Amino acid sequence: MTNARSGGRSRLPARLPPGSQPPPRAPLRADAIAGLEAMGRLPEALDARRAAVLSAPSDAGARIALGSLLLRLGRHEAAVTVLRAAIGLAPDRAAAHRALGLALGRLRYKAEAEAALSTAVLLDPAEAGARNDLGALLAEQGRHAEAVEAFRAALVLDPGSADACANLCASLGTLNRIDEAVAAGKAAVRLRPDHANAQINLGVILAHLGRHTDAIDAFQAAIRLRPEHANAHANLGLALGSLGRFEDALATLRGAVRLQPGHAIARQNLAMTLLLLGRLEEGFAEYEHRLPPRPPGLPPGPPPWRGEPLAGRTILLHAEQGLGDTIQFVRYLPEVARRGAGRVLLAAPPAFARLLAGLPGLDALQRPGESPARTHLQCSLLSLPYACGTTTLESIPAPIPYLRAEPAALPRWRERLAGLPGPLRVGLVWAGNPEHRNDRHRSIASHQLAPLWAVAGVSWVSLQVGARAAALRGEAPNGAVLDLAPELTDLAETAAAMAQLDLVVTVDTAAAHLAGALGRPVWTMLPALPDWRWLLEREDTPWYPTMRLFRQTRFGDWSGVVERVAGALQQMVAAP
Repeated sequence: MTNARSGGRSRLPARLPPGSQPPPRAPLRADAIAGLEAMGRLPEALDARRAAVLSAPSDAGARIALGSLLLRLGRHEAAVTVLRAAIGLAPDRAAAHRALGLALGRLRYKAEAEAALSTAVLLDPAEAGARNDLGALLAEQGRHAEAVEAFRAALVLDPGSADACANLCASLGTLNRIDEAVAAGKAAVRLRPDHANAQINLGVILAHLGRHTDAIDAFQAAIRLRPEHANAHANLGLALGSLGRFEDALATLRGAVRLQPGHAIARQNLAMTLLLLGRLEEGFAEYEHRLPPRPPGLPPGPPPWRGEPLAGRTILLHAEQGLGDTIQFVRYLPEVARRGAGRVLLAAPPAFARLLAGLPGLDALQRPGESPARTHLQCSLLSLPYACGTTTLESIPAPIPYLRAEPAALPRWRERLAGLPGPLRVGLVWAGNPEHRNDRHRSIASHQLAPLWAVAGVSWVSLQVGARAAALRGEAPNGAVLDLAPELTDLAETAAAMAQLDLVVTVDTAAAHLAGALGRPVWTMLPALPDWRWLLEREDTPWYPTMRLFRQTRFGDWSGVVERVAGALQQMVAAP
């Protein structure tokens, strides 16, 4: 016998009869397929999983394994089909419902995904992973309080789950439960120092606390683990900017955008850094990448306006973010009208109805729930600087005042405040919306305002509204502050009250914008790292010519700011 390897002729395989197929290969055993998956040989594993299903069509486990691999490969629609077939064979298999929920979630079928994951939890209450997956889905929908419950339940079942700890850290941070978030983030990193997302989530919380150096360490650790992780670069850039390392911040953020051009956080952080530095042309262009491009609930339809001539067409402008942002950017409405608009409509909260009545350039205010008027174009208020070509600080439109108090309300408020002693009547707002993510940094605890009460000759009027309005009742000396909260029923009433005051002292909240838009003298107290619109270092602002800025010189230190405000008030009282 001649050995083929020694140069002899090898035997040819026997020919198959015409039209016949080769016998099917026996499917690989499950452990062999799992080995292929572990080695990353996923195409081979996929073929093997399909062969296993063909050889045993009634085996639900084979279909679950195939669906899970399709999910891993990102073939979500195929995974849904396979997993639904598996559930048809074995409705009580929690693993099938869990994998189906993940696939549906990737396809953005959120309600169906939640139902599938909830079923997985009911079928196997001891499975921590399904609870963690359900929490992640809830967090994606902004339902963070429910997500926290799911993550904590997962950790009760599996205290060593770094994934659940990292996810818990992120949701607690969103809920402003900062101390709990730090504890969860540290636990995640302790459990798995190589968990890049855990490092990022912890870094975000540390940055929120002002511990920017520690945050940078966390983000850099994540980048060492995953150099391509755009989210880590995006957050690192923001932390570098918080330490005043702006050129490093810009370079890092541009790197994040190169890694992932569609990364909304990187684009937004880059935009805000550029705007903070006064580089408006590039900053507003980058800001157009922010998400969402239009608020949830706004009906689809007209295309976005980019600044082209309107030629008599109707345009719908819409409020996008907070009350202060709306006040700041309605200044652009006369400019929009000058671009040839047939009608300018504004979709805004009801609180603006009276305040904006008669605003030049505004034809009608569209309130939530109203049937939308027929429009040709739409634009967010925060996109108007870009659309209208605001490229330099000098090109910011500042026709102050561009808002005015309602004439009918002025006599009533004049009489209401007529009895206050002088020489100065000063309005005060010390806190913003407690739900705002940056509230910890922009609001001042009421007890820190004590130096203001010592300034002789000032009659204090509280313009604070909401749950914090009552705080001064236990802090200010008896009768030192007139509390107007019950009477400030909307922004028009607040505007009319401000019209009777000599000065408004406020933190960075809607009151600052309102006083500035009314052309009232206003002093705004800012944190060390301010919002982009207040720029850096300067005491004035091109957005509001009647505003003076008082900035923190150390992160978190309001005492120095309040002392400087008190000193400036003393000088104002003493001035002839």
